[in-house]
Amino acid sequence: MNAALPLLHRAQHVALDIEADSFHHYYEKTCLIQLTADGDNFIIDPLAGLDLQDLLALLADKPVILHDAGYDLRMLNASFGFRPRLPVFDTMLAARLLGIERFSLTALIEQFFEVSLPKKGQKSDWSRRPLSGAQLTYAAQDTHYLESLADGLAGQLERLGRTEWHRQWCEQLVQTTGLPPREKDPQRWRIKGANHLSCHQLAYLHALWHWREAEARKADLPPFKILGNDALRALAIWACDHPAAPLDQGPRLPRHFNAQRRNRLVNVLRKAHALGPDEWPAHRRLTPKPPDLADVRKRTDRLLARCRRIAHTLQIAPDVLVSRATVETIARARPTTVRELIHVAHLMPWQADLLKDVLLNS
Repeated sequence: MNAALPLLHRAQHVALDIEADSFHHYYEKTCLIQLTADGDNFIIDPLAGLDLQDLLALLADKPVILHDAGYDLRMLNASFGFRPRLPVFDTMLAARLLGIERFSLTALIEQFFEVSLPKKGQKSDWSRRPLSGAQLTYAAQDTHYLESLADGLAGQLERLGRTEWHRQWCEQLVQTTGLPPREKDPQRWRIKGANHLSCHQLAYLHALWHWREAEARKADLPPFKILGNDALRALAIWACDHPAAPLDQGPRLPRHFNAQRRNRLVNVLRKAHALGPDEWPAHRRLTPKPPDLADVRKRTDRLLARCRRIAHTLQIAPDVLVSRATVETIARARPTTVRELIHVAHLMPWQADLLKDVLLNS
């Protein structure tokens, strides 16, 4: 790494990417940092006990190029407290502002350079060592073309007069990825389909969800690798209907369920069965519909149709210009000035400028 620092220091900008291990571990971490500067590729191993402070300080004061930067910047901030102090160039955001429909990194590199990136390694466990040659090749390719890609996209943005749009979007991205993580929702155990369960079944689901979290932490695995949501819900329903039945008679469990895990599961089901009706979770109360809901929906549909016509004229996807949720917020708040429009809907100035005539006083 020490040999890389002088080369990186001389570079005008640096292409950056990371590999993490959230697909394989409960406690996700940054496992690789890939960098390209002036055509030279570097792969840094954060798990090798290296002191990364000089590298991260250097990167914070360099314009960096990333593709779909949100996750990478959040992980680098969470892992190392890294925050860029100079502009970021996100090639995915640039592609979207240009109306490019296939905006994945693989698709863009194929379109601009007629090169097919290797896909093997996409779901690797990047925390395992040693890394294979194929993994290192895959990792290096993620940044190798970013400098040239950014140059090509920047030129097209300039020709269309959208450079400032992109700058604002990247600036907003850096701000939002630097915010403290939100507190976890205490109701996140209510997985998809939970609304269709009885309160008694919800008691089992609640217990099973927390059991799965504990097992995932213990094994350092993502919860879905312990038991998927569909299987968790099916087990809750079966256990509620068959409280005295042996576990072997229920839904088939994964082969990795050893005796200790099965015993802990049985104990959890027994505790859930022992709960009285007053201890069962209640169904979520539906938020009362505001009296003007029908009017807000009509206004939202009308405003959204106008916004989509503008997006069509610009040849960009409607959600790049503005989302339906944002338009609904505007329809409800009914701002009357551009300042209010930006404040209420958190629009970027370029969006507010394009949409003010159709969204204000409507």
